[in-house]
This record gives sequence, C-alpha cells and structure tokens, in this order.
Amino acid sequence: MSSPDLPSWWHLLSENLRKPFWSIRECKTFTGYSRSTIDRLRDDPDSGFPAGRVASPGKGRGPNKGKVLLPSLQVIQFMEGRD
Repeated sequence: MSSPDLPSWWHLLSENLRKPFWSIRECKTFTGYSRSTIDRLRDDPDSGFPAGRVASPGKGRGPNKGKVLLPSLQVIQFMEGRD
C-alpha cells in the first residue's frame, strides 16, 4: 500500500519501523540516540524534536514516564534537518 504523502525513502526502512508511531525503543533503534537524549530533546520546545504523547502512564514523577509514542515521520524529518 503506497501513499502519496509518504517520502520515497519510507520504503527503505525495515518493515517493523514503517508505522505511524514509534515507541522510545524504536526511536532509539532508528536515531541511535539514548533514552536520556530523546527525553532531553522531547523536553526542549526549541529542539524541533516531536514531544510525542504518553500512551500509558508509568510510575514515578516526570513527563517521560510510561509508554511514549512518537510520530515517526516527524522524527525522521527532525533527523533530516540535523547536520
């Protein structure tokens, strides 16, 4: 199934990454960033990294607890804009 809104390189991703939202673990796989780097980028509104959303709450305090879903296309666009 092909969509005109998807970039051509989308099909170069492994099948398990071709979905609308990524978990932090999947984002780490694609970007190579650590969890702490991803959390820092998410918390910085000036970074351009998507904040994502918490799909299920976790224990403890802070906005980065629980299962977080990040929009995959926005993560990829962020990576394309990096030097």
